[in-house]
Amino acid sequence: KDLLVESLIEILHQKFPESDTEEQHQAYLKPFRILISLLDKPEIGPQVVGDLFLEVTRAFYSCCKDALGSDLKLSYNQSGNILASAIKENKNASEIVKTVNLLITSLSTDFLWDYMTRCFEDCFRNKSTQMRYPLENISTPPTISELCTLLVFLLDVIPLELYSEVQTQYLPQMLSYMVQSLLENMEVLGLPELTHALKTCFKVLSKVQMPPSYLDIETGSGNGSPVKKENVDITLETKSVLQEEDETAFPPLKSEDSGIGLSASSPELSQHLGVPTVTLERDDVWKKGGSIQKTLHCIQELVARFSSKYIFGVQFQETSNENISALNLSGKEKKE
Repeated sequence: KDLLVESLIEILHQKFPESDTEEQHQAYLKPFRILISLLDKPEIGPQVVGDLFLEVTRAFYSCCKDALGSDLKLSYNQSGNILASAIKENKNASEIVKTVNLLITSLSTDFLWDYMTRCFEDCFRNKSTQMRYPLENISTPPTISELCTLLVFLLDVIPLELYSEVQTQYLPQMLSYMVQSLLENMEVLGLPELTHALKTCFKVLSKVQMPPSYLDIETGSGNGSPVKKENVDITLETKSVLQEEDETAFPPLKSEDSGIGLSASSPELSQHLGVPTVTLERDDVWKKGGSIQKTLHCIQELVARFSSKYIFGVQFQETSNENISALNLSGKEKKE
């Protein structure tokens, strides 16, 4: 397996400066198609993809950058229409995006966002403790800025609307873990890294959507808080609304519909990656004490520390780490 991973990394990053444009384009597509084929083999496909998906993402960004050139412009605000339009107008870039999207939809629906969340947490941990990167012998460890660039790129080229739970469940959980990691490791980041990370968090936030059932409840209650009230009547009403939606709405597309690779509930992929950080099984994302409320608390703390250190020039007292630990502990207790 290690030899296969090393070989695939080599193929993902190989360059063909002397080849013509069409040959280069086919060479760019080849490794992604190989991975799609490997996913049909559950005994090895999930393990390989889980080990080198960061390299897949790096190669995806690099291929699109080569195809688009100066037209690849990342946007950190809510709109990603500039990049999407550039891809549509470029045949080669469009085919690369379609092929990688086919690879991603062949995986479980939460895989990409859980994987990027783990990458951020590992990167912060490695920066603060100088841990070794598992693939450092054949690949360079990612930096905070590189992960931010890759994530913003993915948010603009991956069709988030394909699965409703991406924007209502996975991205809110991902954002919560990102801001918690950022707050816990803020002192080891330079100002450029911190600024880049904060802009990326804003980009993720711009893609988050509140579930329709919660919007209906908040509209009726007249309370602007994003956290759902703990009320028995409201809970019952929410369940009835969700049941009605399940009966009337079209069922969401699943990865099985792609006709390729693993199903959304692949036991092989789950077994290899372990317990996911970002998962659909969490039902407290929009509730009191859930991911959204933790995110708000962490953002308030981040703004306070950032202002104290970089605006007012005062070293902020690290008295709030206990609050972070308390938030994490309460989240774990609820999860259990």
